[in-house]
Amino acid sequence: MGRGTTIVGKVLLKQQAAKGTAVSSWSAEDAVFAKLFIPPRGAEVIAPEGFLGGFHQGPTIQGSKAGQDVVMEIPLPSLTDSPSAADPTPHHLALAMGDALGGLSTDGFQSDLTSGSDASNIHVTTGVEDHSGHAILVPQTGASYSYGIGWIKSHTTNVYGLVNALAGTPAASGTLYGSSVAYLDTAQPAKVWTLAHTLGVVGGTKYYDGTVIKASLVGSNGKPTAVKLTIRFPTWDPIAAASIAPYAYSHPMAPIIEGPVGGRFVVPEKNTGGTVGVAMSTLDITCEVEEEPDWSRPSGVSCYNVVDRKALWTIDVPIADVQDMYDVGDELDPLQADFCAIPGKAFGILMGAPIVVAQSPIQPLGKLIGQRIQVAPGIYTGDTETTAPAGTFLRTFFG
Repeated sequence: MGRGTTIVGKVLLKQQAAKGTAVSSWSAEDAVFAKLFIPPRGAEVIAPEGFLGGFHQGPTIQGSKAGQDVVMEIPLPSLTDSPSAADPTPHHLALAMGDALGGLSTDGFQSDLTSGSDASNIHVTTGVEDHSGHAILVPQTGASYSYGIGWIKSHTTNVYGLVNALAGTPAASGTLYGSSVAYLDTAQPAKVWTLAHTLGVVGGTKYYDGTVIKASLVGSNGKPTAVKLTIRFPTWDPIAAASIAPYAYSHPMAPIIEGPVGGRFVVPEKNTGGTVGVAMSTLDITCEVEEEPDWSRPSGVSCYNVVDRKALWTIDVPIADVQDMYDVGDELDPLQADFCAIPGKAFGILMGAPIVVAQSPIQPLGKLIGQRIQVAPGIYTGDTETTAPAGTFLRTFFG
């Protein structure tokens, strides 16, 4: 009897060193805690038409294995249980988000926070221009959580200006923890991927030369964050289960979204200039891809080139009155979603210049009234630095 496509023994995911060379060496860092939806392990069948000596079925030929989409539903993984004394090391999902959005940069760590800071301006002994555009975790007082998430928009000799103010007051000394930031860009993904799954001792499948084609992030107050990641592969090979050791999952799961861990969503209220609460948030990043042909490759396909990227952020917001409803075409101030602000487990999203592209009429949020809006990234010019991720329109981070 066969097993369902979501039941496997272990799942391993890793960027390849080079296209055409599948990963063959794995470690605990490569294990993925996920529900896996596996495509049929098949290949295209081609039956040429022609005249035969009798009336019977013609010959068939095995065609390409290309176009296999593997979908993973992943509870948001943190980087570490505790922060390191340096910039963080991105894990599999941070790297995948970099491919989905087009760019990835890791920076922001420094241990010389000084006095004189306020919620919008962070004072350090020596500012670093390359930190601009990154999220930083700032020790703070006067808030329900110990760290606040700030996105650096400007840099002077010793002051970092933030896109949105912190909820608390920065401490007079301490360490700023950096982040691994994925940002919207036009570049091709940095590398391609190998994914392997096995069940017991019966073997499994290795997909390789894959390209991330979709990433969806769903956050809701008081619930774990869910990530749905889709990777398209041009080819696959069977593997023996004995060739992959059973590694323990090494990344802690991110906490649920709530105030004590730094949960915060900055959404500008339409008329008052204040902020409103958010019931649910879904960010969808979709990559349009085209096959790059290569007759020398196993499936006749080298890889999938990304020819376009689209991002859509869907947000459910309570509203007090119909005059507070958002309209299509509204240009909003920067949207910032802080899922967690614990160093090592932090995650968040920034859209610098969101434009409302779709909106619903009033809808119930339990017994509250609310509105569902969809925003897309507009042209953001709020950062004074120009080196990415500074100035980019949409960013996610792990820190």
